[in-house]
Amino acid sequence: MASLKETLEPAILYRRYVHFKKEDGRYWSKHEDFGLGSLKAKLDVSMKRLIMMALIEPICLLWNTYIAILYALLYLSIVGYPIVFQQLRGWAPNVAGLPFLAIRLGSLICILTKPYMRRLVKAVDILSRQDNLENATTISLSPSPEPEATIPLIFVSELLIPVGMLLFAVSASPPNSAVVAVLSGVPFGMENMLVIIYVTKYLVSCYRVHAASAVAGNAVMRNLIGGVLPLLIPIMYGRLGPLVTGLVLMAIAIVLAVVPLLLWKWGARLRNKSQLATGS
Repeated sequence: MASLKETLEPAILYRRYVHFKKEDGRYWSKHEDFGLGSLKAKLDVSMKRLIMMALIEPICLLWNTYIAILYALLYLSIVGYPIVFQQLRGWAPNVAGLPFLAIRLGSLICILTKPYMRRLVKAVDILSRQDNLENATTISLSPSPEPEATIPLIFVSELLIPVGMLLFAVSASPPNSAVVAVLSGVPFGMENMLVIIYVTKYLVSCYRVHAASAVAGNAVMRNLIGGVLPLLIPIMYGRLGPLVTGLVLMAIAIVLAVVPLLLWKWGARLRNKSQLATGS
């Protein structure tokens, strides 16, 4: 990361301003205060902005809650792997770890199909703009897709986790075949990769200059919640069993599908009312 070139517009313009100011004092830039202030003051502003966006910005709050609960559900399912394959099926620890490769396979499928996913996002954006034009509403002239163009893909991807949970729940205990339980990791991996990529893309497209704060808040929230809730899974498996536990988690995942639908309908309005989002 340290070897990459600077891409932040204010930083680039400030450097050019400093360079030309030495040659001619008449140069002026609206970002001439960019380099002022101590490191402590800059960190203070950055941390305050991160917390404010995570807790007050409606778009960030919705996506942070969505991702945090979704990650917690995913981790709850993954923590159940050793319980199912070692304790219930009696596999050796080194063999019981092999089903995690199915999750990696799902992630790999998403990486290989990403060019097609980008085309799908562009197609959704074109259809959305045509619909806005026909309805005589305000449309964006930006060549990049609108943030809401990613939501259909997020919605469909999110439905993969209930599918994986259902397959894992009904096949977890013997004498059911372990093949189905192992292959249930493929939709887990696909959902994990697609949702993270396109929720991040939504936040970056929406907040642009402040995208780092929005994405950082999202990462903190999902890792905090996703790291704490899996501590409950041994209790859930012990009291409810793998089938009921899986069905409960699946029901929660289905309810979460409401969040992308809300942002598909009202995301543009929320962006227009935000002081930090693009186009405000």
